[in-house]
Amino acid sequence: MEGVATAGGQDQQQPPPVRVVERLNPAVQQQLNLESVKTRAISLFKAISRILEDFNAIGATNAVPKCSRW
Repeated sequence: MEGVATAGGQDQQQPPPVRVVERLNPAVQQQLNLESVKTRAISLFKAISRILEDFNAIGATNAVPKCSRW
C-alpha cells in the first residue's frame, strides 16, 4: 500500500483497559463477616507456618520431637 501515510508517522497504542472493582453491599459484607474470616485465615496461616518451621528444624537435626501431651 504505497502512498498511504499514518497520522504523524507513528503507530498509536491504546491504553490498557480500566479495571472496575465492584464492592459488596455493606449489609451483605457484614452478613458474610468477611473481616473475621480474613483475620482467622491469617491466624491459621501463621500457626501452620510455625508448625512447619518446627518440623523443618527437627528434620534438620534428625531429632525426635518431645511432645508434652503424650
